[in-house]
Amino acid sequence: YNNALKLNVTAGADGAVNITSLTITRTGISIDSNLSGVAVFDAAGVRHGNFVTFADTKAMASFTSNPIVVPAGTTQAVWVKTNISGTSGTYSLSIARATDIGTTATVSGAFPVMSSTFTMASGSSIVGTLTADAVLVHNNGTNDATAVNVNLGTTNQEITRFRFVAGANEDIKIAKIRVYNNGNTNDADVANLKLVAPDGTVLSTVAKTTDRVALFDLSASPYTIVKGNTKDLTMRLDVMSGSTRNVRFVIENDYDVEVYGKDTGSGILATAATTVDGAFPIGDSSGGSSNCASGVTCINKLTVAAGTALFNKASDSPTGNIAVGTSGIVFGKWEFTPQGEDMEIRQVTYTMTYGTALTGTFRIQVDGSTVYSVAPASMGATTVATAVTLNSYPTIRA
Repeated sequence: YNNALKLNVTAGADGAVNITSLTITRTGISIDSNLSGVAVFDAAGVRHGNFVTFADTKAMASFTSNPIVVPAGTTQAVWVKTNISGTSGTYSLSIARATDIGTTATVSGAFPVMSSTFTMASGSSIVGTLTADAVLVHNNGTNDATAVNVNLGTTNQEITRFRFVAGANEDIKIAKIRVYNNGNTNDADVANLKLVAPDGTVLSTVAKTTDRVALFDLSASPYTIVKGNTKDLTMRLDVMSGSTRNVRFVIENDYDVEVYGKDTGSGILATAATTVDGAFPIGDSSGGSSNCASGVTCINKLTVAAGTALFNKASDSPTGNIAVGTSGIVFGKWEFTPQGEDMEIRQVTYTMTYGTALTGTFRIQVDGSTVYSVAPASMGATTVATAVTLNSYPTIRA
């Protein structure tokens, strides 16, 4: 996450412009592998697309599904940032030609647009380090076979913890953490995702995931880990829906933790600690294994339990004798209360006890609407349990 190249992009007055890709050229006394990654950020510091690597001095960052939008008549800064792995030599970056900017707009400007030239040096004795690991909160067993259930409607549920250890060189500041739900719940199934410090302070809240991703943005007040110290950051959420689906959050890549050294200001890539989870993605396995796979102990997945329902006789359900010749009789009333999720009623089993032949139409109603009707001659015999499929399937809201 080291700033390397800044572009000022201006949209004409006739309409907004979407930037969907940049092709970046590397020059200098260096080789492609000296830069372990390059990515594009907007003026707000939001990354568009993933980090990519250089091949034959070129790297193309594509972000069609999440373009940088420049409103009509405005100028926006676009940053290209690098992760550096080299320890000597120089490099600079450029947008070599207008066609290296992916957009439907007509591009003009003075090309190539060049960065400064940067000198690479070893910072192992000066620049800080950070390791990331998982903390076992929920044990899903070998092969991910053990379901750990959570009820619908649960709030402030702990889902996972991440352990960060700062090296001895300098204090570390965490500016952003991007987590990915590799379960199968939908974005609307979990809400109010919180990143919580060890003292209970809520560092950041995300209303819901977008395409299964939550970005905890601490950049306005980065979380500091004093050099040599360990901190566990907890993730909590509310379970809104998603019966029988599961949720697990992981840090997919080393660059999904945006970290800076407090003294040097240098961007730092987190490394896997390998104590619990051996490699990125961090957060899905235990025992030093690299990921949740066959034969591996998997962790920190919650399964949303199926909803339940209460079924009780209503307090105003009629009782007593019914006179011969009475019409429009209500035999009974019951209350059906779903808990945790909406429910659809498809079948009803009833037992009717009677000694006098019934006439007219027998009806089952839900909130005043008839969902089943039959002539008494087709009803079940007295004292016999009769299962019927409703003519329409009412949905009862939780």
